[in-house]
Amino acid sequence: GACSVDDVEDACRYCAPQWERNKERDVDYIVKFILEECSDTMEADKRFRLLQSKVGRRLHGRGVLTQDVLTAAQTRCHEYWARVTPGNVALVVANVTSRSANWDSADKKFDWLWRKGEWNLEKRTVKLAQRNLTAEDLEQAERQVRRKFG
Repeated sequence: GACSVDDVEDACRYCAPQWERNKERDVDYIVKFILEECSDTMEADKRFRLLQSKVGRRLHGRGVLTQDVLTAAQTRCHEYWARVTPGNVALVVANVTSRSANWDSADKKFDWLWRKGEWNLEKRTVKLAQRNLTAEDLEQAERQVRRKFG
């Protein structure tokens, strides 16, 4: 027979949590991709403009790119980039690359920074060389150094 309004509402209540998890997974996927590929907000915004034309298409082995997913990912990326200070990133990149012959050597220095720094967990910052670096500063520096060493 036909579905009643209650049947449809029950189905929506049952499916909504999974739809939300799928949306979050898709947002996470796009954010990870953007952060790996872009080194600043302007580059990220260019990528988002390109993705805008792909709304409605399938994400690589995932769900469909919707405007909601794209907007949520862009918001999250903007929040991330607001916590990145280019001067801090440049300082860390310069210090690590000048003292490293390859990625393995640089990776050990980043491990030390992540473990030995004086962290303020509330603010997600670490004090190094009289500077407060955000976790995002360190992540960005690590990405740039990894790219540099291939």
